[in-house]
Amino acid sequence: MAENKEGPVTSDTASQPEPGQGTGFARVSTGWFALLDGGFLALVVLAFSPRAHTSASARVSLPAPSALKALVGATVLIHVAESRHAAGKARRNGLPARPWARQTFIVGFPSLLRMRKVIAEG
Repeated sequence: MAENKEGPVTSDTASQPEPGQGTGFARVSTGWFALLDGGFLALVVLAFSPRAHTSASARVSLPAPSALKALVGATVLIHVAESRHAAGKARRNGLPARPWARQTFIVGFPSLLRMRKVIAEG
């Protein structure tokens, strides 16, 4: 059994940081990915699949596919802008820009909230 300053260590992984900790990057909860990216995927399918749109429209009122396509485009543009903002903010605060930009592009605002927490915790 190994020992460290706090006492015995029962496994080799006990002293290793959680993934992303100590690197200046922290992933957001998997729930955010499922909720937001799942919703975006549904939006893309409804916007670009006439069959899916027709089927869903029989059950609920939906905007026209052209409106849904515009919403997909707007979402992508917003995520690009958020991603660029995340990269700049990460650089200004000594954090790795690429992982923050990538995560923010994929999941959006929860990544920016997580970055704010990482910065505040210093």
